[in-house]
Amino acid sequence: MTHALLFEVGTEELPPSELPTVLQALEEGAGRALTESRLAFESLRVLATPRRLALAVSGLAAHQTTQRLTVTGPPMKAAFDAEGRPTKAAEGFARSQGVGVDRLTVIPTERGEYAAVERTEAGRPAAEILGELLPRLVSSLPFSKQMRWGAGDVRFVRPIRWVVALLDAGVLPLAVCGVTADRVTYGHRFLRPEPIVLSEPGEYPARLERAFVIPDVTARRDMVRDQVESAAAASGHRARVDAATLETVVHLVEYPVAVVGTFAETHLKLPREVVETPIRRHQKCFPVETPGGELAPLFVTVSNMPGADPAEIRRGNERVIRARLADADFYFREDLKVAPADRLPRLAGMVFHERLGSLLEKTERVTALAEHLASGFDPVEREALRRAARLAKSDLPSGMVREFPELQGVIGEEYALRAGEPPAVALAIREHYLPRSADDALPRSLPGAILSVADKVDSVVGCIAAGLVPTGSQDPYALRRHAQGIVQIALGRPLRFSLEGLVDRALALVAGRLVESPEATRERVLEFFRLRLETTLASRGLRADVVDAVLSSGFDDIVQATKRAEALTTLMGRPDWEPLVITFKRTINILPLRAIGAVDPTAFVDDAERQLHVETEACRPRVRAALDAEDFATALSELVVLRPLVDRFFDAVLVMDRDPAIQENRLALVKAIADLVLPVGDLRRIQPAA
Repeated sequence: MTHALLFEVGTEELPPSELPTVLQALEEGAGRALTESRLAFESLRVLATPRRLALAVSGLAAHQTTQRLTVTGPPMKAAFDAEGRPTKAAEGFARSQGVGVDRLTVIPTERGEYAAVERTEAGRPAAEILGELLPRLVSSLPFSKQMRWGAGDVRFVRPIRWVVALLDAGVLPLAVCGVTADRVTYGHRFLRPEPIVLSEPGEYPARLERAFVIPDVTARRDMVRDQVESAAAASGHRARVDAATLETVVHLVEYPVAVVGTFAETHLKLPREVVETPIRRHQKCFPVETPGGELAPLFVTVSNMPGADPAEIRRGNERVIRARLADADFYFREDLKVAPADRLPRLAGMVFHERLGSLLEKTERVTALAEHLASGFDPVEREALRRAARLAKSDLPSGMVREFPELQGVIGEEYALRAGEPPAVALAIREHYLPRSADDALPRSLPGAILSVADKVDSVVGCIAAGLVPTGSQDPYALRRHAQGIVQIALGRPLRFSLEGLVDRALALVAGRLVESPEATRERVLEFFRLRLETTLASRGLRADVVDAVLSSGFDDIVQATKRAEALTTLMGRPDWEPLVITFKRTINILPLRAIGAVDPTAFVDDAERQLHVETEACRPRVRAALDAEDFATALSELVVLRPLVDRFFDAVLVMDRDPAIQENRLALVKAIADLVLPVGDLRRIQPAA
């Protein structure tokens, strides 16, 4: 027998920006919680609108699966005396488990043999488990901010107004944040505010749709897209439906209705992004373009009021968008009266951070870091990059950026071009903010990439040096995003530079602002970058132990470290990988921490060590050449031929010989091999196959 479950939490309007992450966490968390609770199920769906989060589960088991447990008791020497008779400890343990002493068994552990009881634990009813599981699931949802509401210490992202918890036709006895579960849900806030009494979970979607609520997020997203595109097509144009605005709108409405509005055609003289930003970002509407791809003086808004007068909805949105575009037009014209270079002195009065000085000081540091990265450039290219670095923040004091912060960099490029700056300089100004997120575009131009790295490394090093280290989920200065961006740029272009050299230069530029010693700060910064590189390589499907092994051998060159990880991953596909890695682990493990001298071939006493030395010296030039060429796959393949000789060496001789001279020479031989392996990765960190 299986059950159907419906669990819904009704709230005040939820923050749309957080819902994509929260819904994914709800689906994953619910599936994981049911599995860990040993409650089998056939399917699980997450439903949501701005006023509700819901979970629908079908084919849910009536009981937990039976579990076989082994309960460990006292050590055998404490459980039984010398004659094998049970002690009071054994009797007490058996009694606590509800069995006789004769049911005790013996299990081996790392600490020796212990008395134990093996017993079967029957599954509890699903209703009983769900009463505990579902409230915990709600409290675990990753909303960034919680609010206190109602009596007592109840906390949730928004006030909870109702809870539905149906297991088939019955109501589960549970409460969420003090709100007791029932079978009553609600439709559209204005069009169908009366209660909807549900008799069983299966009728939930249809009853809500009749009440002007589309609970299926995918279906609602398709409705929004189709209506927006149809509304624009009816006017002979096409809508620009971008993913970000679409996702926001989906989580703002329960029943979408598209309406077309207009604005003054004179605003089309503004740069396109200046027009689109207030439409998309501020009013959550969709721009419209002509069949030829030019921006049209139209927009499509999505209302949450089916049946309402479209003209009224249109007028309200037009009033706001026209006012916004009028502001943009004013600031644009005013800003053009001042050249970007003439705006730089204003940066001295704008604080980057109280511990790190003004934006003008940051500009000077970024310029120095950009020059450091471009040390091998042609003088003309270096001057263009230096000019871009000087002007990179010049748009921040502008009226346009004060009113529309999303346009920083974008409008900076426009102002630079209109002031006669070279296109390469203007493009670098725009691109130095990229990437803004993990899935954002990377800078296309080399000056833009270098300037982005310089700007981000100054922020990371400066903030960590000033003691502003991210903690837990808190990262107010977006240092993780900046570090991740540097890694993405290095791998995406690819862009080669010494990470340690860059960090050292950045530390020198903030030397007077350190809260720790330079050595401790440097170590903290490099570890911060290591963690970001680990995250990036893991996202590429590389095993965690492979990444650890490679980065333990150094990550000064991000591109090279990635190549080493990929080569090591390829080698792991060999059928003889396991014995191979064991051999090289053994080689590295035996080495002491102290310095080892050079190999003396005349001191060998066994043929195994002579042959290993000959073959090592024979392959050394090929391995070194491959390492120098960053052909790490070839370097590792060359080393594979040494494996049988290394195994024979360890079988034939005792490395730690009693004779100090022989021992030292054998350690030198082992070190010669390790020195060829370690530049690729510390294989001691590779975990054995499960």
